[in-house]
Amino acid sequence: MKIFTTRASLAACGLAVSIVLAAPAALAQKAGTYTGTNSEGYGLEVVVAGSQGNYEITGVSDGGNVYCKTTEIGGWGLGIGTDDPITGNTATLNINYDTVYYQGSFKFSGDKVVVKQLFVVPVLTGTKTPPKTACGASTGTSTTTLTLSGAETRAPGPTVVHAAPFKIGG
Repeated sequence: MKIFTTRASLAACGLAVSIVLAAPAALAQKAGTYTGTNSEGYGLEVVVAGSQGNYEITGVSDGGNVYCKTTEIGGWGLGIGTDDPITGNTATLNINYDTVYYQGSFKFSGDKVVVKQLFVVPVLTGTKTPPKTACGASTGTSTTTLTLSGAETRAPGPTVVHAAPFKIGG
């Protein structure tokens, strides 16, 4: 049995192997700022720092309308500074503070990240002054795709969270 090999077939084989080996790198996350707009029209931003093989989410900022049961309470903004590692192109961020609960999952692919998240804040309710009741006002779970938009990063640091209502009524 004779085996015929040509330079063209060897080049094609080498190209195919190169593409296969390069594919995982193309799917990896990149350092920088990923931005987009959530389903309610609020901006969402995720900041990633690090270098090849060692990336972390160092910041998340989001906004959303919060609801007590089915009643809209108003818009809230959320800012998080953190140092959560990204492993296998995914990360999770779970924060449970007195003033905010945040749950997020992040799936990176090239210049995109899909964020599935929920945040809950305590809101005083009722018509009495001072209010006598409160509820855990929630944004509900949402999924948003963000795109790498710049090289801005935030150095990893301790987890800090700030949540506050937007000014309502001008």
